[in-house]
Amino acid sequence: MKDIIVIGEVCEDIIMHDPGAVEVMGAKIWARDIVSTIGGSASIAATAFAHLGEKVKLYSSIGDDSQGKMLYEMIEKFGTDLRFLRVLKGKRTTRSMIISQGAEKNFLGCSPMLPIEIPDISSLDNTKLIHIAGFMLYPELWTDEAFLYYEEAKRRGIPIAVDGQRPHNDEINPFELAPLERMIGLSDVYFAAQKEVKQFTDSTDVNEIGKMLINMGAKNVVLKQGAEGCVVFGQNGEIHKIDSYKVDVYDSIGSGDLFGASFAYGMINSFTIKDCARFASVFTALSLLEYEEYKKYPEKEAVMKIVGL
Repeated sequence: MKDIIVIGEVCEDIIMHDPGAVEVMGAKIWARDIVSTIGGSASIAATAFAHLGEKVKLYSSIGDDSQGKMLYEMIEKFGTDLRFLRVLKGKRTTRSMIISQGAEKNFLGCSPMLPIEIPDISSLDNTKLIHIAGFMLYPELWTDEAFLYYEEAKRRGIPIAVDGQRPHNDEINPFELAPLERMIGLSDVYFAAQKEVKQFTDSTDVNEIGKMLINMGAKNVVLKQGAEGCVVFGQNGEIHKIDSYKVDVYDSIGSGDLFGASFAYGMINSFTIKDCARFASVFTALSLLEYEEYKKYPEKEAVMKIVGL
């Protein structure tokens, strides 16, 4: 069984659910809950892949603090291979703070991200997918060394899934910050959220944006539109609008990462791109229900039944 390699961020998410939801002495003062849980695009994608039955190697970094230990233990429970998750001595694990109110989330801030390393070329020997979780967030992913790795993967026929993610600064043009067009050209599937595409172009036409990204060389492009679903573009000209699967959302944090991982899962298991999106829509939605410690992912068989695959 070949591996999936996931590269990107691991962090602790500190989430306040529904501030002012609980009444105390006649006034709504307390939050519904505050949790400290798995965060970061790479850890969410890696745990989703592992839950779906894939062998996953996670390449990222954590600090040698209590938060790092907590995350390590949580992620390991999913069966993720953590031999390549570096524990950096004397460093504090990245933390982010978020307020969640159902489908709405307000990102308050993040502590400094820890450096990551690009896998060695030898890691490709038993690999069936490279999933880059948050390309725009790490300069290490833009280096010549990194592109040699991606290009060797392409030469070997290993598909690359890329979730770009936007910098948290609306004034930054991604194409000026990093070699984004070069990365898009190597992607078997490129994921972009609705807010990200606004940084690409002044156009608000979804079809125009999707075709622009396809023309940069991506085999497939998925424009994630949150509660509205997604639009999928194939290199052969096919376009599919997929509605979101409706649930009572507890929190939507990590929904884009879950969608990307479950779509890529379908891709490496020979789903059509339309069925990849349908599977991802249901898997993601069912992962957004109420939890206590960390998200509860649905079983693959339940998702397949709903989708009709």
